[in-house]
Amino acid sequence: MPWLSIAVIVYGIAVAAGGVMGYIEAKSIMSILTGGLAGVLIIIAGVMSNSNPKAGYGSAAVLAIALTAFFIYRFMSTHKAMPAMGVIGLSVVMLVLLVVGHFMKSGTTAP
Repeated sequence: MPWLSIAVIVYGIAVAAGGVMGYIEAKSIMSILTGGLAGVLIIIAGVMSNSNPKAGYGSAAVLAIALTAFFIYRFMSTHKAMPAMGVIGLSVVMLVLLVVGHFMKSGTTAP
């Protein structure tokens, strides 16, 4: 399994764990549902990337962008750093890894 697929799966596990933590700390059913769903979808994307890298990594990137946008919105409305900054930071790291993995595989360089 390529290193990038493993990174995507670990990212999915971290997102799902964040949903569980949101439920434990704030008794938020929405946190466990959305965090769990997003985490499972990201894990599926990581597994799918073995057979179809474009679809798997593309799906992971779309989900990372969606989570980043959602938590930026949440931070702007609540002004609470956690969990927003944790998810944003983790999602940005995942996006950077996806870009690095893309350029490493294709052998191209950034303009």
